[in-house]
This record gives sequence, C-alpha cells and structure tokens, in this order.
Amino acid sequence: MSVTSEIISLSRNDPARAWAPEVGYQPKRVRMLQCVGAVNQAITRATLAVVFVLFVLMMLDIWASVLCRYILVSPISWADQVAKYLMIWASFLAASVGVRLGAHVGIDLVVARFGGRLRRLISFLSYAAVATFLLTLFYQGLLFCLSVRFQSVPLVFELNMAVPYAAIPVSAFLMFVQLRLGQLLPGQREEEG
Repeated sequence: MSVTSEIISLSRNDPARAWAPEVGYQPKRVRMLQCVGAVNQAITRATLAVVFVLFVLMMLDIWASVLCRYILVSPISWADQVAKYLMIWASFLAASVGVRLGAHVGIDLVVARFGGRLRRLISFLSYAAVATFLLTLFYQGLLFCLSVRFQSVPLVFELNMAVPYAAIPVSAFLMFVQLRLGQLLPGQREEEG
C-alpha cells in the first residue's frame, strides 16, 4: 500500500474492525486491538494536522517575506529564521507519521532470503535497535533542550532556543509510540515479517 493511499485510508471510520476475523473470537483482544488502532489513528491524524498547519504557516511566512522584500522594499528580518524553525518542526513530526506508515528506508534484501524463526529474530533485533535509538534520541534531546533553555534568538522575538530544539525529543517520543503501537497491531507485524 502506498503512503498516499495509507494517509487517505486514515479518514475511514475504525479500521481496527478489520482485525477482528484475524484474531478469532476473543472479544477482549479485539477490543484491545480496536483501542490500539484508534489511538494509533488519532496520533497520526493529529500529527498530520499539525504538520499541515506548520507547512501553511511556513508558506505564508515565506510569501510575506518575499512580498515585503521585493514589493514593499522593507524586508522582514525574522522571516527566514521562522521558516527554518517551522520546517524543522514539520519534518521531524512528519517522520513519526513515516514510522507509522512504514515509509522510512528499509533494506530487506538479505532478510527476505531467510525464513521463519531467523527472519523473526532479525526483525526483533531491528525493532530493538530502532527503539533503543529513539529512546536515546529522546533522552539526549531532552538534555540538549535543557542545556539551551537560557539562550534566545534575538531576531525572532527573543525566542527561547529550547522551542526549536524541542522538535527532537517530541518527534523521537512520537516515533517510539508509533513504533510500539505498530508492533501491537497484527497487520503491521506480518508486513514486516
């Protein structure tokens, strides 16, 4: 399934119902999977909405900057910085949606030749490595935000530097949550293995 069709399918109501036949007649498990699917979908929708708003704001900022610079001949000094920070936040948040959709680069040329247990072991080790990386990125991002919390950008209304850098721990946390929720959903686990 392509990324575009996956994003479009997010607008359908309760895709978790499709998992019910797969797990058999276990009402508690079905309800749990529906809940996990609903949470996963809600996080993805909210993230996509925020990314959309950030891109619109970035577009308006750049448009205003060009208008002021070339038509009014009075450039906005902070427009480039704001556009840069909006782009950073939008791309980092969109990476979490990429984790949910499985849109990030993966090399499975060697893994595809293995079967059964070895493939599951390699998939588990890959998941563990990615999860460890994301948790480390979250922790180090928090430490970095704390270290720059007293610095500011004079060009952008004395913006605290922890605000742009907070994109790192926030997106790492969202990617970890999406990765973990994706592992709980049966359809996504089978696609990987």
